[in-house]
Amino acid sequence: MSKNMKQLVFIMLTFSFSIVGSACTQNQEEVMSSKKEISTKQLINLLEKGKDVLLVDKIIIDDLDFVKVGEGIEELRNVYTHYISSAIVFKNCQFKGKVITHQLGEKILHRTFFMKNISFIQCIFENEVAIQQSTVQGVTNFSESVFNKKVSLETSVFQSNVFFDKVTCQNQACFQNALFQQDFSSIESFYYQLVSFQRTVFKGNTSCSSIEFHHNLDFGLTVFDGPFLFNYNKLKQKSNFNKINCRGKFECLNTTFEKDATFKEAIFLQKVKWANNKNTGLNFSETIFLQNPIGDLKVDSTNFVKIILKK
Repeated sequence: MSKNMKQLVFIMLTFSFSIVGSACTQNQEEVMSSKKEISTKQLINLLEKGKDVLLVDKIIIDDLDFVKVGEGIEELRNVYTHYISSAIVFKNCQFKGKVITHQLGEKILHRTFFMKNISFIQCIFENEVAIQQSTVQGVTNFSESVFNKKVSLETSVFQSNVFFDKVTCQNQACFQNALFQQDFSSIESFYYQLVSFQRTVFKGNTSCSSIEFHHNLDFGLTVFDGPFLFNYNKLKQKSNFNKINCRGKFECLNTTFEKDATFKEAIFLQKVKWANNKNTGLNFSETIFLQNPIGDLKVDSTNFVKIILKK
């Protein structure tokens, strides 16, 4: 089954939950479905009752703060977790306010735990999106969405697949210190400001392909346990892959590096495939390969200082 078909099946299955609910909840949903503009107060009320949320072609007029759901459970000293048992789907919606999953005060942290899928498909975010310090147990899907302000998934844990396909990020996109326990995909996307994956851990398959990066890209100190595919990309500014740890195969094909790309002290434990790339300045100093790279990466070139360990 193709990736697009899998996403379609997932959306159809998720949409089916709207049929079920109490009379009170049905009345609330009818009011919401009849209005173009939605206040997040109505959404919070549904989430506190554990009701699934499905909204299509709506305008969310204020901040969507998931920390407002319930009082939170103090699991650690001064750390409160807000559990959300609802599946959440927004399709073709516009968000005027922020989307927030955590609050950090001087001494107290509030964070969110999503027990099911969260999807924001073909949505427009006019303000900041901060999915931080939180956990998503189900699938996370931001496909075909537009971010006009900063989007951040920093320090969050994603236990299922994450789709960031065909997105447009007009501002910074920050994924630092996140943990992706299954597959991560960002294909056919446009990033116009800094993109940072520094110290991120990818446990499954990672696909970042057919992307235009118009600003700096930072993968420094990132760990890839599974395959890392980085194909058909265009990088218009500097890119940093220093000290990445690729425990699965690494593939970089038909990619254009218009500025310097550095892979200093990177570690490649499996097969590396490098071919048909265009670059102005590569730095692979003190890089470790456990297998000779396949393709046109000349490891013996005087431009590089390498340590190569063959099996």
